[in-house]
Amino acid sequence: MDQIFTFILLLLSLSGTFSKYVHINQKMDWRRAQIYCQQHYTDLAPVSNKRDNNELQQLASNVNDIIWIGLVRNSSDRTEWLWSGGGAPTMYFWAQGEPNDYYNREDYGYLWKGKWYDGGLWYKMTFFCYSAAVVKQEKTWEEALEYCREHHDDLASVGSETEMLLIQKELSKQNTTEHVWIGLRFLAGDWLLMDGQEMDYEAWGEEGKPSCPHAKMRCGALQVTVGRKAIVVKQEKTWEEALEYCREHHEDLASVASETEMLLIQKELSKHNTKEVVWIGLRFLFEDWLWFKQVQIELPLTTAKFRKYQTAMEQVIFFI
Repeated sequence: MDQIFTFILLLLSLSGTFSKYVHINQKMDWRRAQIYCQQHYTDLAPVSNKRDNNELQQLASNVNDIIWIGLVRNSSDRTEWLWSGGGAPTMYFWAQGEPNDYYNREDYGYLWKGKWYDGGLWYKMTFFCYSAAVVKQEKTWEEALEYCREHHDDLASVGSETEMLLIQKELSKQNTTEHVWIGLRFLAGDWLLMDGQEMDYEAWGEEGKPSCPHAKMRCGALQVTVGRKAIVVKQEKTWEEALEYCREHHEDLASVASETEMLLIQKELSKHNTKEVVWIGLRFLFEDWLWFKQVQIELPLTTAKFRKYQTAMEQVIFFI
């Protein structure tokens, strides 16, 4: 592939091992650990799959103590768990009898001997951060792969929606090319991740997954989704009033182009005391559902969990 992009890789951890996880040997409560990771790295560590959990277990074996990860209860539904960086776990590794929610106050997750436990804010322990690094050098995919393996670990794999959010978060801090290389390559008739892990998560663009790409188009890149910010307007309006307000004061009612954007919007909404539903720029016209930026809807409604409403008094969300 001849295109020249910047690229994203997994950082060398402070422990001297190659990993996307960094163990911080300072004892803090979960919230302080979260702030520390967000300020110095990307976020508290998520776990996308069994391989990730095994990697954390191996790193933790050198510590022999309980260690915070980025697991936190959903404040609006205490039966659900979320990751600090956004999104929900796709698999769980709870110890027997966990989570037990002692006195209804254990809202945070920690790791002990490869199993998860819930703990309270009064606990203080060391913690794992997630760290992705953007290399602001323009290289071909092969050059980027060689650089990453020589200086760090590998070109980054995107193992889950949460990792996608975290990588996009890291990219938003940088002035990069529109696309960045990741460790994805078409080999032996299929798309494979270069670090050897299974492709449990895929997020292809509008044209879908290429089944037989051209010989010069067989390297994977990630589109940088920066420049759009979700804003919640806490005013109750009809859909038409919301549309008029957004176009007058900003750009438009929000469109949701992917599951990643859906999670980003939901994360922004979680910071506000909003109603159950908020308006977006989706309308049934000409016998089809259309985004009001004149773009036909592509995300399945069942996946995005949209709900149909007649004009009513609701809050609105839009992008600037």
